[in-house]
Amino acid sequence: MSDGNYRRIKVISGFVECLPDKKENTERCRFCVHSRKFMVNGIWYDSPARTYCMSCRTTEMPDYKNADAVMCDDLKKEGFRSFLNIIS
Repeated sequence: MSDGNYRRIKVISGFVECLPDKKENTERCRFCVHSRKFMVNGIWYDSPARTYCMSCRTTEMPDYKNADAVMCDDLKKEGFRSFLNIIS
């Protein structure tokens, strides 16, 4: 699924399939540089990885374990890449 320059990936049982045959749980996904937003109960919340790396900040921490979808900007199919490597 695509939404402009982003992929909207459905969450199934707490996991997203970011690459074919490669699943990540949403707790780990929230630390990925590619995660943009998480949908929880029909509301999109900014990803903490994205808000930490950019000038915008968020104080809302959604329940990632109950996310319905993830908005991802990994159009090149790179897969999970931790933002913790960038800030350290």
